[in-house]
Amino acid sequence: MNIRILFLAVITFMSIQIFSQQVAEISFDKTEHNYGEIPRKADGLSVFTLKNTGQKPVVITNVQTSCGCTATNWPKEPIMPGKEKTIEVLYDTKRLGFFSKTINVYNNSKTSPIVLTIKGNVIKETK
Repeated sequence: MNIRILFLAVITFMSIQIFSQQVAEISFDKTEHNYGEIPRKADGLSVFTLKNTGQKPVVITNVQTSCGCTATNWPKEPIMPGKEKTIEVLYDTKRLGFFSKTINVYNNSKTSPIVLTIKGNVIKETK
């Protein structure tokens, strides 16, 4: 009887150790998008692809931009291990000139928040 209890205790301890070492991990295909020169009123969409490279589901809890000129669309459901999703970033290209904006991606990984950057130079439209 004592051997059974000891065996169960060892198995339980090992299971706890294995599961506690599993962490959510996330990677991006890029963390910066450079539009270069982009015409005023052009489509300012950029797409960042993320992948769950860990053993636990990744949950994005919030995405914040550095200004109101940038909007995002991000996955609200958990991203399972090995799966990919995208974060769409839309920059409003009405203002002329250079820009550099950040997007903070808050999630349950050990590297939260992850900072994405968009930059470029909005120029007059060509006719």
